Amino acid sequence: MDKILKASFVVLALHPAWVSGQQGRRDQQQVRQSPQSLTVWGGGTSVLNCTYENSAFDYFPWYRQFPGEGPALLIAILSVSNKMEDGRFTVFLSKRDKQLSLHITDSQPGDSATYFCAAGTQCSPGTCSPHPNLQLSLQQNPAVGLSLAEVQSSFHLQEQVTGDTVNVRIRLIQPQTDQGSILGQKVTQVQSTASSQEGEEVNLDCSYETSQNLYHVLWYKQLLSGEMVFLIRQISFSTQSERSGRYSIIFQKSAKSVSLVISASQIEDSVTYFCALWEQTHSA
Repeated sequence: MDKILKASFVVLALHPAWVSGQQGRRDQQQVRQSPQSLTVWGGGTSVLNCTYENSAFDYFPWYRQFPGEGPALLIAILSVSNKMEDGRFTVFLSKRDKQLSLHITDSQPGDSATYFCAAGTQCSPGTCSPHPNLQLSLQQNPAVGLSLAEVQSSFHLQEQVTGDTVNVRIRLIQPQTDQGSILGQKVTQVQSTASSQEGEEVNLDCSYETSQNLYHVLWYKQLLSGEMVFLIRQISFSTQSERSGRYSIIFQKSAKSVSLVISASQIEDSVTYFCALWEQTHSA
């Protein structure tokens, strides 16, 4: 009797990502990923590797991007740990070798996506603010996977100029429900767009759900080039709302709300913004 065997494959694509500080130091701060792509049997374990060069880095997030969607924070690890586990996803960190790896157990066809690693500096209790010159940039090779520029192409930015008055229109991630834009599973952005006069203050609202005591809410913007830029981070144990340049946060922990405030808005601010939630659920 003939038997028909069904085999499932999981295809994972990686793209280079780096953290850039001052322009002249970019070459010293690259984060490199390998392999470029990976195909495994369904049910197997996928291992994605990442190396970095700057020993000052102590915050290492991994992102995942499905076709037609923006990158979403998957898991992150701090340098004080050598292992972080969340369900089927585990990150191992070797500070001595400046290397980390993402392990995906029981790989499934639904895991087929583009994965990114990144690195940055982490604030400490009482002095919680990102380095003012630090940008978290996710750069993609358009020859592999879906480029951020293709994701961005579905958004239309509007700039209206009337005499000396310039309207700045800031667009958030496309809403997926009438109530707001759902990013990942636990973060909701209330507005789909926000408009103001140039030079005025703009508020972008974000609410979240979590039962964890330690968590981070991060704000990013996506440039027209497709580059994803880290703006500011709020940590749950901080008693003060964070500020970095023209960006500040209104943090209402009891209401689970983190609003991004952009002061002295400019035409260049007319890009796509989104917030993300990172929960430290497991540590070792």
